[in-house]
Order: sequence, then structure tokens, then C-alpha cells
Amino acid sequence: SFHCGQAEIFCFNDREQPSVVPEVEIIEEDTWQIMAADTTARDLPEHPIRLMTSLIDQEPLSPGEVVIKGKQWRVVIYDLDEDPPCRREWARQALSQIRQLIVRHNIQSIAVSLPGIRYGCLEWRSSLELILSELAANTNTSPLRIWLQIPGDQLTRITRELARRCPADR
Repeated sequence: SFHCGQAEIFCFNDREQPSVVPEVEIIEEDTWQIMAADTTARDLPEHPIRLMTSLIDQEPLSPGEVVIKGKQWRVVIYDLDEDPPCRREWARQALSQIRQLIVRHNIQSIAVSLPGIRYGCLEWRSSLELILSELAANTNTSPLRIWLQIPGDQLTRITRELARRCPADR
């Protein structure tokens, strides 16, 4: 693990589960809430036509917004109607809100991926800088444990960068 500011950061391959269950999982979302939608087929409590009709009146979320769905906190960092569809400023705004929510709810552990890198919108160094500046600089009274989900092909590179910037446990 690495110590950065008030946070202890643990890195793991995004295809695996962290060794502990964090209190909150931060998930990337788009303005229409399609990217993180549950794709499991199931019987619906209401008729599909009613469901589709209710979607007609739905308004998009704003980039930079955070939507709390239980233990999943969704950061809206994609707007598929924009070019580019993801912007560093939207990720920064959302992570800043996450930091405030962490303090307000006294959260001590989260799982988060590097925002914007999964779909190639943000460069990994820029994304890591956002995590370090917005989340590791939290003002929570107790230390925050960040379980950082990293794509397997970038795990070594990002771990080396963390080792360069933050003291590691020995």
C-alpha cells in the first residue's frame, strides 16, 4: 500500500475483487445513466410500455454530478452527446463532490477506478493526479482507504508512479 495525504492506497487489477469489501464503490456513469445500467434480464414489476413511456420524460444528468444508489456512488463524467465525451473538469468536479460525501458520511474505505481511462478519454497520469488531489487530500478525521482498480495492462506502470510519488509500506 501507499500513503498519500490522509489516504492509504491499495492497487488491484480491475478484473479482480479487492481483498476487503469497501464501504462504497465509485462507478463511472454518463448523463443518461446507460453505462452503469444493470444488464441482467428480469421480470419487470410494471408493463414495458409504461416503463418506456416514463423514459420519455427523463432528463439527462449534468456532467460532474454524483448519484448515490446505495453503496454505489456514480460519478457522471461522460456525456455521449459531447466531443470529447469525457472531460478532466467533469471528473474533477465529481471527485470533489465524492470527497465532500466521504466526510459527510464518515466513509473510511472506497473502491474507485482511475476516472476516464477505461474508454480512453483521459490519460492515466492525469486521472491518477485527480485521485491524489481530490480524494487523497480528504479532510476526514480518520484515514481513508482507497482500493484503486487499475486495468491489468497498466498495473505495473501505475504502481511504479504511485511508488515514486507516495511512500509505500514495507
